[in-house]
Amino acid sequence: KRLAIIKHLYKIGLEQSKQVETVASFSILSFHDSIEMFLKLLAEKKNIKSDNFNFLDYWTKIPTLTLKESMRNLNARRVNIKHKGILPSKTDIELSRVNTTDFFNQNVIAHFKIEFESISLIDLVAYDKVKEHLKISQDSLNSNKIDVSIENVALAFDVLLNSYEENK
Repeated sequence: KRLAIIKHLYKIGLEQSKQVETVASFSILSFHDSIEMFLKLLAEKKNIKSDNFNFLDYWTKIPTLTLKESMRNLNARRVNIKHKGILPSKTDIELSRVNTTDFFNQNVIAHFKIEFESISLIDLVAYDKVKEHLKISQDSLNSNKIDVSIENVALAFDVLLNSYEENK
């Protein structure tokens, strides 16, 4: 579930990075926060106490993490925005987007044995029948079967409403 939340924050950063340059600058904060959440989760998984870690300390304590220098640069861009008020260039924003994507693609599979691309917010849905319809809908959308996708979203919504009414 936490990986789904991390991916959601990453996707917020992706959307921000496509906006006008001033708004896109803040994507770096979302990218950094999503990576930091991942690092905290990984430290917990490995039973490493990380309460007092600086961002780059994770690479010392977990040497199998990749892209340390790229993450050092991302951290420097974050510090520039947050603490110095220096906005990054379009190139820096693009580098941050690419490096963050690479970080997740490399490290999620290496440490959690799942593809980053396969993580979905659907995993956060509590009702199994709703989740089932949403997965069918997503698969249908990926296969360009728009009608089937819409039908299953509607069914998921109906199941959710019925569950709410029954439990009320």
